[in-house]
Amino acid sequence: MYAVLDPATGNPRLILSGRRLVTPSGDTLSDAALLSRADLVARGVYPVTDPGKPDPALWRVTGQHVERTEDGATLVYDAEPIPAAEVRAAKVAAIKAQADALLSPTDWLVIRQAEGGAAAPADTLAYRAAVREASNTAEAAVIAAGDDPAAIVAVAPDWPEIAPEETV
Repeated sequence: MYAVLDPATGNPRLILSGRRLVTPSGDTLSDAALLSRADLVARGVYPVTDPGKPDPALWRVTGQHVERTEDGATLVYDAEPIPAAEVRAAKVAAIKAQADALLSPTDWLVIRQAEGGAAAPADTLAYRAAVREASNTAEAAVIAAGDDPAAIVAVAPDWPEIAPEETV
């Protein structure tokens, strides 16, 4: 990525590709990647450093702009923090979705048992209980994290390792 100064505003304008790049003086560079950083800066073209977007679980990006530095430019993301209540709701929904994905392959065994068919294997019932326990424990940890979004996001359920063999 590169930035050139916009002649109308004097602000840096982001250019994604270095091919056929037009400098502020009107020159066209066929491939900016072949020039040194010093040559680019001398021509009014600034290599842009992208530090990466803020964590989307904690921040809502509202825009971006380029800030010029001495020997280049930096891409700066304008972001606002996501309220803790939204982070909490998203984390609980993700935990429930993970638990559902772990339980769904054995649902038919429990349904068959509930409808008067063969009993579900004990290891299947134990596995399902462990999944529900891990889900409940993780949800409690999310609530216990209070209004600290980083602590909420850091909660990771301790899912059981061994799935029952009879799932199909």
